[in-house]
Amino acid sequence: MPAPGKYPNELRERAVRLVAEAMVAEPDLSLNAAVIRIGPKVGIVPDTLRGWCKQQRVDTGLTPGTTTTDATKIKALEWEVKALKRANEIAISLARLSSRTSACNSRTVAAYTRTCRCWTASRARCPGPSG
Repeated sequence: MPAPGKYPNELRERAVRLVAEAMVAEPDLSLNAAVIRIGPKVGIVPDTLRGWCKQQRVDTGLTPGTTTTDATKIKALEWEVKALKRANEIAISLARLSSRTSACNSRTVAAYTRTCRCWTASRARCPGPSG
């Protein structure tokens, strides 16, 4: 989750709108010149305003790129993949542990971890509860 914004959404929308209006009013005006002119007037750092304007242009489809909603969906999917990989690793390790448990006379996992010493790589076979 991103950090809370330093600027209110209303100010952000107003500043982006002012830059867009300035660029329409003066067709020769570049994005950089517009944000340098308008940023200090509304109290926003020009680089921040430039980023907002670029993202707004992507969101409206004027320029190619990843929209805000797509970026949010991508982050959620990446998080889901990470969680599924973690669950898969847990399932694999439990399956391995389960196969070791069956080698120890089919004890449960909890009993296996208390009584069996199969965890060490030096033992070739499970010694059982007495070993």
